[in-house]
Amino acid sequence: MKHLVLITLLLTFLTGCKTNPPVSVEVVKGKIEITANIQGAKIFVNGSDSGNLTPATLELTPGKYTFKLTKDGYSDVEKEYTIVGNQAISAVFELTEVSVSKIVLLEDFANVSCDPCVISNKILHSLSEKYKNRIAIVKFPVNFPSPNDPFYLHAKDYAGKRSSYYKIFSAPTVIADGTTRPIATDSTSIINAIESNLAKIPYFNISVTKTVANSQLSVNVALDKFSDALENLENVIIHTVIIEKRIEFQSPPGSNGEKIFYDVMRKMLPDADGTPLNLVNNKQTISTSVATDPLWNKDQLQVIVYVQNKITKEIYQAAISD
Repeated sequence: MKHLVLITLLLTFLTGCKTNPPVSVEVVKGKIEITANIQGAKIFVNGSDSGNLTPATLELTPGKYTFKLTKDGYSDVEKEYTIVGNQAISAVFELTEVSVSKIVLLEDFANVSCDPCVISNKILHSLSEKYKNRIAIVKFPVNFPSPNDPFYLHAKDYAGKRSSYYKIFSAPTVIADGTTRPIATDSTSIINAIESNLAKIPYFNISVTKTVANSQLSVNVALDKFSDALENLENVIIHTVIIEKRIEFQSPPGSNGEKIFYDVMRKMLPDADGTPLNLVNNKQTISTSVATDPLWNKDQLQVIVYVQNKITKEIYQAAISD
């Protein structure tokens, strides 16, 4: 009898330890139909590109999701929806067209003893009136043909670094938006460069204000990236440049006979390397101030800000202070 009890207990133990195969549970997905007031907008799910464009229907496991729609020329729209298994919901997005005007930056590398610079200076000044508020001009002085150019001597650290960046070997040299080099003495060539760059998407909206008080220049910059089409921002820099709109001498400071100069670079803030792009929710602000130089005419000071990829040299957008 004792042996029978032991055998019964052993059989019970062995039977109880027997493993059962795992039960497969099928996850019931839900659907979301995404539509918008425009077709072809990119659909991002929880920050990742879904690979779909509007209109589209996505099938997702149950849970809470963040959906964002983006398209060039429109402001991004973001909404949150909860997906429930075996249910279909609809989501309607309204994208607003961004009325941001492209401003083209013209960088002019010149010297007070450069004879062809007389022609390019007249062309650029004329175009500044023709394309008012659509182009920004910065004249960067170089140290050739004359190393005694007073503009270069006043700001040679900034001017020298900028000309080295572009590998400037002759004056005048005009560069539009960092990548286009028209013929500096040919107005048609410069106009073509302006027009082709005006047609590009600016990606950024920039506002800049300046105040001058008690020999102190204060600058406030507000930057807003309104499109996710520009994805790689690692090498993007914000440049802030103080220029003097008009400078007149009683006698020519160089050998080319010019006495009036426009849009002359006086200083770069914080320096020629600029400020790294560091967006928070697609926005960034910069506030800085600097003592004005006794040589500067405070009434002629203006600030130009531009966003540039330091590797490709492309300038995406520029802005001019009021």
